[in-house]
Amino acid sequence: MSGVPVVNHAQIAAEGIRFRLAMLGHADGTARRVDPVSAAKVALSCGDPLIDGAIRHLGSSLVRAGFTPEQLGSTWEGPAFDELFARQPDLIDSLDAILERVFLRAA
Repeated sequence: MSGVPVVNHAQIAAEGIRFRLAMLGHADGTARRVDPVSAAKVALSCGDPLIDGAIRHLGSSLVRAGFTPEQLGSTWEGPAFDELFARQPDLIDSLDAILERVFLRAA
Protein backbone atom coordinates (compact mmCIF):
# COMPACT_ATOMS: atom_id res chain seq x y z
CA MET A 1 0.00 0.00 0.00
CA SER A 2 1.88 2.97 -1.28
CA GLY A 3 1.64 6.20 0.68
CA VAL A 4 0.17 4.57 3.79
CA PRO A 5 2.45 4.97 6.83
CA VAL A 6 3.31 1.67 8.44
CA VAL A 7 4.27 1.34 12.07
CA ASN A 8 5.82 -1.93 13.05
CA HIS A 9 5.92 -3.72 16.36
CA ALA A 10 9.54 -2.69 16.94
CA GLN A 11 8.69 1.00 16.68
CA ILE A 12 5.73 0.69 19.03
CA ALA A 13 7.78 -1.34 21.52
CA ALA A 14 10.75 1.06 21.41
CA GLU A 15 8.61 4.17 21.88
CA GLY A 16 6.56 2.48 24.57
CA ILE A 17 9.69 1.45 26.45
CA ARG A 18 11.14 4.95 26.10
CA PHE A 19 7.85 6.45 27.38
CA ARG A 20 7.61 4.10 30.37
CA LEU A 21 11.22 4.59 31.39
CA ALA A 22 10.75 8.35 31.24
CA MET A 23 7.69 7.98 33.47
CA LEU A 24 9.67 5.95 35.98
CA GLY A 25 12.70 8.26 35.95
CA HIS A 26 14.74 5.99 38.19
CA ALA A 27 16.93 7.93 40.58
CA ASP A 28 19.55 5.19 40.24
CA GLY A 29 19.95 5.91 36.52
CA THR A 30 18.43 2.64 35.27
CA ALA A 31 16.36 4.43 32.65
CA ARG A 32 19.46 6.05 31.18
CA ARG A 33 21.23 2.68 30.90
CA VAL A 34 18.46 1.05 28.89
CA ASP A 35 18.50 1.56 25.13
CA PRO A 36 14.83 1.45 24.07
CA VAL A 37 15.62 0.25 20.54
CA SER A 38 17.79 -2.63 21.79
CA ALA A 39 15.22 -3.47 24.47
CA ALA A 40 12.49 -3.59 21.81
CA LYS A 41 14.61 -5.98 19.73
CA VAL A 42 15.05 -8.22 22.78
CA ALA A 43 11.31 -8.10 23.44
CA LEU A 44 10.44 -9.07 19.89
CA SER A 45 13.08 -11.79 19.69
CA CYS A 46 11.45 -13.60 22.61
CA GLY A 47 8.53 -14.69 20.45
CA ASP A 48 6.39 -14.29 23.56
CA PRO A 49 2.65 -14.04 22.89
CA LEU A 50 2.27 -11.80 25.96
CA ILE A 51 4.64 -9.24 24.43
CA ASP A 52 2.94 -9.49 21.04
CA GLY A 53 -0.45 -8.96 22.67
CA ALA A 54 0.81 -6.02 24.73
CA ILE A 55 2.22 -4.32 21.64
CA ARG A 56 -0.98 -4.90 19.68
CA HIS A 57 -3.01 -3.54 22.60
CA LEU A 58 -0.87 -0.41 22.76
CA GLY A 59 -1.04 0.19 19.02
CA SER A 60 -4.76 -0.34 18.68
CA SER A 61 -5.53 1.76 21.77
CA LEU A 62 -3.43 4.64 20.50
CA VAL A 63 -5.06 4.50 17.07
CA ARG A 64 -8.54 4.41 18.65
CA ALA A 65 -7.55 7.47 20.71
CA GLY A 66 -6.79 9.32 17.49
CA PHE A 67 -3.02 9.07 17.23
CA THR A 68 -1.62 8.76 13.72
CA PRO A 69 0.84 6.10 12.58
CA GLU A 70 3.48 8.82 12.45
CA GLN A 71 2.88 9.60 16.13
CA LEU A 72 3.09 5.93 17.07
CA GLY A 73 6.50 5.68 15.41
CA SER A 74 7.99 8.81 16.97
CA THR A 75 8.68 9.85 20.56
CA TRP A 76 5.58 9.53 22.72
CA GLU A 77 5.52 12.80 24.61
CA GLY A 78 3.19 15.61 25.47
CA PRO A 79 -0.12 16.09 27.23
CA ALA A 80 -2.15 13.92 24.85
CA PHE A 81 -0.01 10.85 25.57
CA ASP A 82 0.17 11.62 29.30
CA GLU A 83 -3.61 12.01 29.55
CA LEU A 84 -4.33 8.81 27.63
CA PHE A 85 -2.02 6.74 29.83
CA ALA A 86 -3.49 8.36 32.96
CA ARG A 87 -7.03 7.47 31.79
CA GLN A 88 -6.13 3.93 30.74
CA PRO A 89 -3.90 2.25 33.31
CA ASP A 90 -4.12 -0.97 31.30
CA LEU A 91 -1.74 0.68 28.84
CA ILE A 92 0.81 1.05 31.63
CA ASP A 93 0.28 -2.64 32.42
CA SER A 94 1.08 -3.45 28.78
CA LEU A 95 4.29 -1.42 28.93
CA ASP A 96 5.26 -3.08 32.20
CA ALA A 97 4.65 -6.53 30.72
CA ILE A 98 7.03 -5.74 27.87
CA LEU A 99 9.71 -4.38 30.21
CA GLU A 100 9.34 -7.29 32.62
CA ARG A 101 9.97 -9.78 29.82
CA VAL A 102 12.94 -7.77 28.53
CA PHE A 103 14.54 -7.65 31.99
CA LEU A 104 13.86 -11.36 32.59
CA ARG A 105 15.45 -12.22 29.26
CA ALA A 106 18.47 -10.00 29.98
CA ALA A 107 19.01 -11.52 33.44
